[in-house]
Amino acid sequence: MPFAIVRVAKVKSLGSLSGLSRHHMRTAPTPNADPKAPETIRVLVGGANPYQEVKARLPEKVRKNGVLAMEHLLTASPEYFRPNDPSKAGTYDKKRMEEWAAKATEFLKERYGDNLASAVLHLDEATPHIQAMVVPRREDGKLDAAKLFGPEQLRSLQDDYADAMRPLGLQRGIEGSRAKHERVKAHYGRVNAPTPPIPEVKTPAPKLRERKLVEHIPFTEAKAKYDQAEAEAKAQAGARAAEVGGRRKAVEAALPALVAKAAIVDERQKADKSRAAVVADMKREASRVREIPLDQVLERLGCERDPKDPKNNWKTPAGRVTVTGTKFFNHDLNEGGGGAIDLVRAQLGCDYKGAVAWLGGEVGKDAAIGAAMAAAKVEAVQAVQTVQPPSPVPTPSREPAHVERVKRYLVEARKLPGRLVDALVEKGKVFAATWTTKKGGVLVNAAFALDTGGVELRGTASDFHGVRGKKGAFVLATDKTPAKAVFVESAIEAASYYQLAEERGESVRVISTTGSSSERLLEMVAKELAAGREVVPAFNYDQAGAMLAAKVERAGGSARELPPLDCNDWNEYLQLRADPERLAERTAEHERKHTRSWG
Repeated sequence: MPFAIVRVAKVKSLGSLSGLSRHHMRTAPTPNADPKAPETIRVLVGGANPYQEVKARLPEKVRKNGVLAMEHLLTASPEYFRPNDPSKAGTYDKKRMEEWAAKATEFLKERYGDNLASAVLHLDEATPHIQAMVVPRREDGKLDAAKLFGPEQLRSLQDDYADAMRPLGLQRGIEGSRAKHERVKAHYGRVNAPTPPIPEVKTPAPKLRERKLVEHIPFTEAKAKYDQAEAEAKAQAGARAAEVGGRRKAVEAALPALVAKAAIVDERQKADKSRAAVVADMKREASRVREIPLDQVLERLGCERDPKDPKNNWKTPAGRVTVTGTKFFNHDLNEGGGGAIDLVRAQLGCDYKGAVAWLGGEVGKDAAIGAAMAAAKVEAVQAVQTVQPPSPVPTPSREPAHVERVKRYLVEARKLPGRLVDALVEKGKVFAATWTTKKGGVLVNAAFALDTGGVELRGTASDFHGVRGKKGAFVLATDKTPAKAVFVESAIEAASYYQLAEERGESVRVISTTGSSSERLLEMVAKELAAGREVVPAFNYDQAGAMLAAKVERAGGSARELPPLDCNDWNEYLQLRADPERLAERTAEHERKHTRSWG
C-alpha cells in the first residue's frame, strides 16, 4: 500500500525565503527539474510570488533568528502516481495526480486558513509534489513556530495528512520521517537490535573408511587398525554432531531477531524500491567507524552526476561539485571541504548538529556517529598541519602588445567602457600577466590586483579564471564617501556594477569576494557596516549566489539585489545591453515571464 508523505522545514531569513520562492516558481535554475515536462508548475494557493505572500503576513517586528515560515512538502509514494511502473520517474497517472492534488490542497486550506501563504504543485520532477509556505502566526498575530509546530503538532500533521489521504488508498508511513515518536523508535530498535552470534561448523564430515576384502597382514594387526579407524571416525562424527547441534541452537536463538529484521527490510523495499540497495550499503558501513561515501550522500540529497564527467563531478542546487575520495570542492562558491558532514552543511546550509541529524535520519544513527568521528579526526589532523603557502603572484608585463590585448578583451568581449579600462590600467588595478607554454607560445591574462597582494586572473583567449597569491577583495569606489557597499563575486562583476552605478549617479563602494572564505566575507561585511555604509549583496542569479546573499543578510546586510532582466551576473547584462536585438528579445521574454497568469 503506498504511503502519504509530508515533511516540514524552517525558514529563518528573508534571503532563504527569497531563494525558496524562486525555486518554487522556477524563476531560478532547478537542476533536478525537466524543462521539457508537459506541465511545469501550478499555483494552488497565493500568487506568483510566495516571498511577497509570506512578507504580507509577517508582523512589523520579528524576533532575530525567528522562524518566518514553515515550508511544507506534500507528496505520495511513486507507486501511487505510477501504479503500473513505479520506477518510471517523471511520469504519472493524471487522474490520480489530480485527485491527490485536490485533496492535499483542501487539507492545507482547512488546517492553516489564512496562514497558508502559498502552495505550488510541481510536475517537472521525478514525482508530483506540493511545496507550500505556512506562516507560524498565532491568533494575536505573533510568530510562534515552537508552539504551532512542536513535536506534538508535527506528529498530528503526519497523522492528519494520512487520514485525509486514506480515501485515495494512501497510508501513514515512517520511511524518511524525522519524527521521534515511539513507532519510529521501535522500528529502528528492531533494525539495530544485536543478533546473537551463530558459530561456524569447522569439523569436516568423517570420510568412509576404505574396506578391503583381503588384507595380507596378521589378523591381530588388522583388527587393531580397524578398531583405531573406527574410534577416530566415531570421535570425528561426535565432534561434528556437537558443533552442528550448537549451531542449530544458536540459529533458533537468533531466529526472532532475524525474522524481525527480515520483515523490516521487506517493508522498506515495498515502500521505496529505488533506495533499497543504497540503504543496505549504508547499513553495512554503519558497523565500522569510517566516513560515509560522498557519492551516496549526494544521491540522497537528490543531486545528479554531471554527464560531462559523471565519475567525479555533480550538479547540485549549490553549484558544480567535484568529489575526490573524501574531499569535495564547489567550483561556483570556490569552497571545499571533507567528509559527509561538511558536504551536508554546504548543501543544506545547516549547522553541524543539523547535518548529523540529517545523516541520522537518512542513513541511520550508527552511520552518522561514524561520520562525526571521522570528521573529528580530520579536524584534529588539520589543526597540526602546516598551511601551504599561496601560489606565486605573476609579474606585470610592460609589453605594449600584451597590455593592449588585455584592454581589447575587457572592452570588446566584456563590454566595459574604454575610459574605465584605461583608468584601471593607469592606476595599476588591472595589468597584463603572461605565461609561456611548453611549446613556446605566450598566454596573456587580465590580472586584477586584490587588496591582499594577490591577483584574480581572466584568460583573454579562453574561459580560464583563477587566483594567484592570497585570496582577497577587488575594490572600486565611485567617490571618497560612498553611501553603500555592494558585494559581488568577481572583479569583472565589480567593474560592471561600478559602471552601472556611475551611470545612475549612485555613490557606491563595490567589493568582489573573489572566492574568499565565509569567515573573510563576514569580516568584510562587518567592516563596511562599522563604517556606516549600507551593505547590499549583489551576487550572481543562481543558487550559489543565493547562499552567499543569505550569509550577508544574516550578518546585517540589506535585501539581495539581482541583475536586470534575469541575467546571471552584472557583466552579462552589460554584454546584453550592447546588442540591441538580443536586448529587445530578452526584455520581451522577461515581461512575458513575470506577467504570466498562474491558475
